[in-house]
Amino acid sequence: MEERRPSLRVGLGFLATAVVLVVVPVGLARAIDEPEGFTYLIEIPKGTASALAAGTEVEIFPADLDLRLRDILLIVNKDDVPHTIGQIAVGAGEQVERTFGQAVSISGFCSLHTGGVEISVG
Repeated sequence: MEERRPSLRVGLGFLATAVVLVVVPVGLARAIDEPEGFTYLIEIPKGTASALAAGTEVEIFPADLDLRLRDILLIVNKDDVPHTIGQIAVGAGEQVERTFGQAVSISGFCSLHTGGVEISVG
């Protein structure tokens, strides 16, 4: 009995379909993908808590901060005490990095602003 092999045309058709179904969506996703985010650095200098306790107003970053999707918020705390920015706590001598992949609003207590902080991502 003779075996039947798929024709070359059918094989090439399957290959072309596979290329279209895989390569085209990947290429389109890269072409329309959003650009890399911006890194927003908040650096809390040593002695900030002492200055605040003495009644000195510090201006490290604005109390209302607008970020875009994919932006990175990097908080570096060089102070000797922990600080809180909204729901983000940063220990003394530590740093925290947050990348925002979805729209969010972070608000609340801020150890650097007497009126609190509002961070909007969208």
